[in-house]
Amino acid sequence: MDYEGAQRRLIDAVKRNGIAYPLIRGGGVINENGVEVEVPEVKMDINGLVIAYKLSEIDGSLIQSGDIQLIVTPEKEIRIGDHIEVDGKRYRVEQSNPIKPANVLLAYKPQLRA
Repeated sequence: MDYEGAQRRLIDAVKRNGIAYPLIRGGGVINENGVEVEVPEVKMDINGLVIAYKLSEIDGSLIQSGDIQLIVTPEKEIRIGDHIEVDGKRYRVEQSNPIKPANVLLAYKPQLRA
């Protein structure tokens, strides 16, 4: 299968039909050798489409009521603990869920929780 072609088509479709969402990484305080160091937030835009979970997928533990997922283009890495703003609400990335057949990263499908 032509995974590079599939990746190009997916990126084109998401950019054409999706919107830009702010991705926020970092922020807070870390402890380095007993000294608290403030880590600034890094903001960048990602392109994506919001997808709601089906009621049958919500189990109350791994996927909770209110969780949403996105289909995101692969240009920027999505990490657990990142935050993504959707409709003015900040969500935490619970799982990044890369879609990666045959070592070609097609997209991310992160699970987001408010």
